[in-house]
Amino acid sequence: MSEGGGKGKKRSKQFYRKSAAKKKKGLESLEVGMKGFLITCNKDEKSCVREAYNIFNEYADRIYGPEHMSESSSDEDDPDDIDAALKKETKKLKAQDAKKDRRFQSVRSGANNVVFIKSQIHSPSEFAQRIVSDVAESKKKVVRHVQRIIPVDGTCKANIEQIKNLCSVLPKPVLHHAESRTKTYAVDFKARCNNSLKKTEVVDMLAREFIVRFGYHVVDLKYPDYTIICQVIKNVCCMSIVKDFYDLHRYNLHLISWENTSTENETAVGDDSAKRGESNNSNQEIGQGEGATGQGEGATGSVPHDQEYKDIDQVEEDKEQKKKSNENLFKEDPPPNLPIWISDMLEADRESS
Repeated sequence: MSEGGGKGKKRSKQFYRKSAAKKKKGLESLEVGMKGFLITCNKDEKSCVREAYNIFNEYADRIYGPEHMSESSSDEDDPDDIDAALKKETKKLKAQDAKKDRRFQSVRSGANNVVFIKSQIHSPSEFAQRIVSDVAESKKKVVRHVQRIIPVDGTCKANIEQIKNLCSVLPKPVLHHAESRTKTYAVDFKARCNNSLKKTEVVDMLAREFIVRFGYHVVDLKYPDYTIICQVIKNVCCMSIVKDFYDLHRYNLHLISWENTSTENETAVGDDSAKRGESNNSNQEIGQGEGATGQGEGATGSVPHDQEYKDIDQVEEDKEQKKKSNENLFKEDPPPNLPIWISDMLEADRESS
């Protein structure tokens, strides 16, 4: 409200769009020619990127060695020389620009809850396979915000011809050997923010291309040995060929760790039940030892069948007697200080009988 009582000017939606774009101006977007990893998360993308950096850098340092960044030149120049100082400053600025192309760099994917980590490593699919396999073997929960790690060995424009050409140049898995003739395969297709591609057309084309390139293999949609991943985000298609994709819960780290913890709980419950069974067996053995002094059937510590039937008949007789005693309650000698309506009812019952 202004001092004159008039209303302030309402800002348009374009103003807010521009301000939001300025905040994300420094981030690079997913483009054709990149390779790396698609990371899915649950709303908190900043924490997801932080966790992905920690995991990727840990495994990259273990496999490829630590990352060496180019440092600026030494400070041996004359501080009084202005030209040398200017050259040194320009070298520093160029070095900072060069540092942007690091081993792992987050870029905007164009979809919500999906982060793309651009990478300079040779084979993202083998790198992701190593991480997921280690998580499955260690049986430990290593992440909180990262859900799925989808390797991307190549990207192209989201059209049928470009996808076919990219599939023909993807890194070959170990499928062309003679012993791998019985291997199975499947196509995993997912489109986000794109309505131009039809799933059936893409899947049929990739299946034909897979057969032409690697020979005939059997299709298995439940647990294939190899999976062609095709992830489309807006006008960019991300592809790779991975192993044991469905056996490892489509590279979902949460499901892998949850399955390991559930199996551990089941084994713990089974061990407890086995211990209880052993204790029961030991108690039975003690009872058999005490009954070993008997004769005939009682020598084994077990109860004879005739005695069991007699015990059952005795229980039935006790139940009948208790029922009759409950029916005859208060009929002969009712206790004193009863309510009037109860005493009247008992007298009427006694007269009728």
